[in-house]
Amino acid sequence: MKSIEQSIQLMMNSDAGQYIKLQGCSEDELAELARAQHVAKLPETYVEFMRRVGKTKDFVSIGSDWAYPEVCTLKTSMIQILNEEWPDYEIDESIYVFHSHQGYQFAFFFGKDLSDNPPVYYYRFDQKSIELIYQSFLEWLETTLSGRISGVI
Repeated sequence: MKSIEQSIQLMMNSDAGQYIKLQGCSEDELAELARAQHVAKLPETYVEFMRRVGKTKDFVSIGSDWAYPEVCTLKTSMIQILNEEWPDYEIDESIYVFHSHQGYQFAFFFGKDLSDNPPVYYYRFDQKSIELIYQSFLEWLETTLSGRISGVI
């Protein structure tokens, strides 16, 4: 598994990354992300990633919200959709939603799993299930950027 820096460099050295100018989040902006989603702390790998590229639009994928400041509202959006589409689901308020694809697919961490490199879970509004999709944020990042580089995402 690559490090955050190796994953970023792989993207930047690709055709997909040739016109991207990296812009990271400040410490104040990182604190705002945690406050906005009501979590006590963010995973270290995620923080490291956001420090380097957190305000770089289209770095992760086109058509997705993952960058600052949009990520601040993703938890609210996911909870609203869950309440509408799956009203009997008991929402764990400790989640931190870090990625949304076109407003109907969400990738997130559970607060109980907020290790330095936590597992990544996924919810899609048309499926009444929460799935563990990656064992770690780094695995999610590496897979997602590989798809972006190859033109799949």
